[in-house]
Amino acid sequence: MNKINDKEEFIINYIRSNNKFILSSELIDELVKKFPKTTKANARKTISNLKKKNEIISSEPIIFSNNSYAYALRNKKVNYKNLEYLIKKYKNKLYRAVCLIKRQKGIITYNELAKITAGVTSKFGNNLEIEQIIKDLNYFKIGIQQEYKGITFIVSNNISIYDLDQKILQLEKENKIIFHMLSWLKDINIINPDGQFTFKGKGNNFKGIENGNLIWDAFFFTNTSGISNYKDSDRKTIGIVDFSYKTEYDWLDAEGLKDRVNIFINSTKNQKRKVFPIIFADKVTNAAKKLIKENNYMCVDIKKILGNNYEKIISQYIEIENKEKIDIDEVDKICNLIGSNANYGNIKGNLFEYMMGEVFRKIYNEIGNNINHSIIIEGKEIDYRIETITENIYIELKAYKKETEIKLGNKQQKNTVNWAYQVVFEAFKKHFKNDKNRKCKFCYITTAKFEDKAIERLENLNTGKLRSEKLDCYYDREKLINLLKEYNCKKEIKIIKNYF
Repeated sequence: MNKINDKEEFIINYIRSNNKFILSSELIDELVKKFPKTTKANARKTISNLKKKNEIISSEPIIFSNNSYAYALRNKKVNYKNLEYLIKKYKNKLYRAVCLIKRQKGIITYNELAKITAGVTSKFGNNLEIEQIIKDLNYFKIGIQQEYKGITFIVSNNISIYDLDQKILQLEKENKIIFHMLSWLKDINIINPDGQFTFKGKGNNFKGIENGNLIWDAFFFTNTSGISNYKDSDRKTIGIVDFSYKTEYDWLDAEGLKDRVNIFINSTKNQKRKVFPIIFADKVTNAAKKLIKENNYMCVDIKKILGNNYEKIISQYIEIENKEKIDIDEVDKICNLIGSNANYGNIKGNLFEYMMGEVFRKIYNEIGNNINHSIIIEGKEIDYRIETITENIYIELKAYKKETEIKLGNKQQKNTVNWAYQVVFEAFKKHFKNDKNRKCKFCYITTAKFEDKAIERLENLNTGKLRSEKLDCYYDREKLINLLKEYNCKKEIKIIKNYF
């Protein structure tokens, strides 16, 4: 039997009276208070000896501040239940991670964990790494890392493949919503009209955007940061986005954002970064509102921008995206849900493309014809390529309101006739130049109208060698409706007249 001295007995009794894990710093302070001549180094030695004698256990591998452990009597187990009160107080990032997993019913993404915890992606000062948080979750058997379809999840033990597929569907919806919210920021000049933005999506396996060793839902630069006469006013402000639509934006979301912003601002040596945080959320709790107000963050209600039925619109749109054959009635339903909301321009444009795909299949219904949608050539998107026995037809589609006028422009100006003809069509011709059996043809279709100079140019093309056998080189709104009448596309005509 191990002999216990007075100091060791005091530690044992102190832990017994509290009946829980105690931080080593507290044990040291109490021991020094009881035995004033004892140094802190000796106090640490006393605790170490007790552990060696197997009278107490440490919280290893769970570390608290200053790389120290908590201690309890040997009958205690090192589990989350026994350490929760200490984790809540001293390891708030880990605590937020546990709260997140509970809130999300046992399935979260790497992106969500990184945001909530403000964990860094690699060693960076004294900041906690995401990998360490994942290790702690794994030790407590609260969550384990799992890769599925290229996406990194942290899941509890009872998660099924069906649950993961449903989560991916949710991520795809989020991707669409974020894009439209960022497009709105561009419309109101928070993101410069010619500026770029990056955001989480399929391209980064929904991990999000990494910048400054931190993870963000979206990242952009902006000049919209107030007016100042100071010399640094020319520095671009960094815009970062925090997004939540399926669950309430709560205190743990706001604290995670605050921690990330603070790390990011102070991560440069010479001067602090200028940061513009924006929260996009469906619902926000009072606790989160308090933190948002205290930190002067911008918070935007998604419903105020995309309407109350935005989730229904996005869900139905994704269903159409995943179908090989488009039901024109479904296109009509979504357009009706969108109504006059201008913030769905991208979706309406894509719906028009899907609808025209079905029209092209009516026009080119002969065996051997191929219709390819949204192909990329030399980094440029071709809306449709129609391949017949004798032709490769380039199709440019623009779904605008009827009063919009498409300019002739030049090859430097996107969304103009000359950009399509001199830049994108040239890349198209170059790509298919070795196809000796087929001639390249040009066709520009819009629900709007062309300016006079553009029509003159398009008419010249139409009388030359670029006109295909079945399609003219251009169709404005009036000509398009006549084309649809020719092929008995009554529903398509109704959609164009009602929604474009």
